[in-house]
Amino acid sequence: MPMDALNPPGQRNPAYRDGEPGEGGLDSTLKIEHMLLEEYNYAATTAYQAMEDRARMFNMYLLVVGILGSAFGAIYPLGGGARNFIQPIAAVVLFAAGVAGIAFFLLLIRLRQAFRQSLITMNVIKEFYIREFQQQMPTIVHAFRWRLKGIPAGESRGSATYIVCHMVGFIGALCFAGCAFMTNELLRADLPWTQISALGIAQSLLGATVAFVIALAWAILYYRKALSPKQEQKLLDDAEAEVEKM
Repeated sequence: MPMDALNPPGQRNPAYRDGEPGEGGLDSTLKIEHMLLEEYNYAATTAYQAMEDRARMFNMYLLVVGILGSAFGAIYPLGGGARNFIQPIAAVVLFAAGVAGIAFFLLLIRLRQAFRQSLITMNVIKEFYIREFQQQMPTIVHAFRWRLKGIPAGESRGSATYIVCHMVGFIGALCFAGCAFMTNELLRADLPWTQISALGIAQSLLGATVAFVIALAWAILYYRKALSPKQEQKLLDDAEAEVEKM
């Protein structure tokens, strides 16, 4: 599997890869321990890449939102007839930013789920080795602090996944709220008596608030459903059942 050239995970050099077949008495035949080692290394690499991709995606999203926000803040104060062209563009840009927020939000959830699957795979292999060597080494269980039963189900409120996902959902909800505000302003732009009316501004703010609440509520509910502690505990229970069958 290709490694990150700048920041690769911990690499190991299996004994069967050293030298040519037959040199120095090395056994280069295919054995189950070699396959398990490759499976463990693949799971460890995918877990590492999931965490790296999460950081990259979050940084990329903040960069995109920052660029759009800076551009919006620079051109929107322009007055006169230019505003008639800027407002529709601003509404479209804010809507696109909200859709991008949904895409990044879903991607972050998928990366978290992929990390959990890799973590479970690594611990299942670890449990297999512990069980196989426990008779020869009775104290081997004390050497592994991270075990399958110790994997938490769900995400705590202070975890990195919780903070990153909810921040993306919050920013995306703000973008949809801004889009709703701009759209309402455009719809009532042809009514001169409502252009400076307090009621018209209140209607725009109400529409923006409703859009914000709906978008944020969807993000929270989807997060809780996708990373439900009950569903993740079921995955852990299934993995433990597989270990018991070994």
